[in-house]
Amino acid sequence: MGIYIFLGTAGSGKGTQAKALSKHSFVEHVSTGDLLRLAVENKTALGLKVKDILAQGQLVSDNLVNDIVSDFFKSDYQKDKNYILDGYPRTLKQADYFNQFMLDQNIDFKQLVYFQLKKEDAIERITGRLLCHKTKKIYHKRFNPPPKEIENTLIEREDDSAENAIKRYEVFEAETKPILELFKSKTKCIDASMSIDSILESLYLLFNIDTRPS
Repeated sequence: MGIYIFLGTAGSGKGTQAKALSKHSFVEHVSTGDLLRLAVENKTALGLKVKDILAQGQLVSDNLVNDIVSDFFKSDYQKDKNYILDGYPRTLKQADYFNQFMLDQNIDFKQLVYFQLKKEDAIERITGRLLCHKTKKIYHKRFNPPPKEIENTLIEREDDSAENAIKRYEVFEAETKPILELFKSKTKCIDASMSIDSILESLYLLFNIDTRPS
């Protein structure tokens, strides 16, 4: 048991797969966004800093994100669980910090799973997304069509435009992809253009899971 890092551009499906795997009790999906929101809700010292930064429309610094993630693992890490980090690290500075943190804390780093996706596929994945405003579940016009009975609850998010999709892909290539070099000895590449079920089957093998959650 240990930590897995899921790395991929927006639209690669890493969050979807992490959530699917977390249905097993021994796998925990750790979303950086969720940790930030939880810190704000709990009004921790770090959370108050995050709240002020977001209120000013600024980006949360690498150092602050590092502190929130490391605080989580200092208090919540359990050796009998697998943790999937989704959305962290995003920069090489964050990756360097967390790599040293795992060594210092004697935390077992299992693997970085890279969800590899071409630019044109990433754009199609993002621009085709549909959000159910009631359940917050995400569907896709082509890859994961919603049931007809909920069509009137679906919306397209404003930030899922082609322009934003291109920008997010370029930011990933420039700021996040260099992390692969740091963890190249423990990196497994997955073709993220495959179906959701095909990718999940590959991940089940990686996590040594042989049964579906009930």
